Amino acid sequence: MGEHWLPDISGLSELGLLVNLAKDHDDAVAAARLCRLLGDFACSRRSLVGHPRRGAGPVLVAAVPPNPAVHDHLSPRLAEAVAEALGRRFDHDLIVRHHPTARLRDTEPSRRRSTAALAGYDVTRPVEGATVILVDDVIMTGTTVGLIAELLAEAGAGRVEVVVASRTRRRHR
Repeated sequence: MGEHWLPDISGLSELGLLVNLAKDHDDAVAAARLCRLLGDFACSRRSLVGHPRRGAGPVLVAAVPPNPAVHDHLSPRLAEAVAEALGRRFDHDLIVRHHPTARLRDTEPSRRRSTAALAGYDVTRPVEGATVILVDDVIMTGTTVGLIAELLAEAGAGRVEVVVASRTRRRHR
């Protein structure tokens, strides 16, 4: 949807502040506003609102499961908002995460893929031919959504669309 940091990385953008308040400070007002904004954003994306092609599978909305070691349930709330805005079903348990891991933002870039794999993500059932709209709160490098998209493809997804509230990058010190 937008950038997490100001262009010179001197501080959070308005969107980054909203995500920070909702995710790290459990601010319910910020989370509700972010849900509305992401739902509106999803409705503005032509690839998400069109009718499925004839013979295409169902359209499912799923969240990147949060880290159980961190009190954070923003991604599922955002996925619910996107599903509601698009008139689709939010599939709460399509993707599960079995293990806590270090936050990827705190992990060296060369170890992010293996750290994401240690989370033990699983797709719980076949999704033959389905379009899966995968929702997350923040994306830094795409490691986690890339891994989950691969798992969805292995489970038969015909297409994976990713909707993310903000795009960030490691802050330079």
